Amino acid sequence: MRREGTLRGHESFDRVFSEGRRVAGTLIHCMYLLEASDQPSLRAGYAVSHAKYHAVRRNRLRRLMREAFRL
Repeated sequence: MRREGTLRGHESFDRVFSEGRRVAGTLIHCMYLLEASDQPSLRAGYAVSHAKYHAVRRNRLRRLMREAFRL
């Protein structure tokens, strides 16, 4: 995934969490925010619960999600 495709910063994540919509599954919860703009772009950010997983597993989940998004 290229840098411009990554959702970065607290403000961006806060906006998705406050204004976005949620889709919940058994293994993953997804939040998204659709914006009206001149240029359609898809950006993704990943947040994994600290309470549920240790750092090694969280990092592996992030890597897998980035690769799935890239493909």
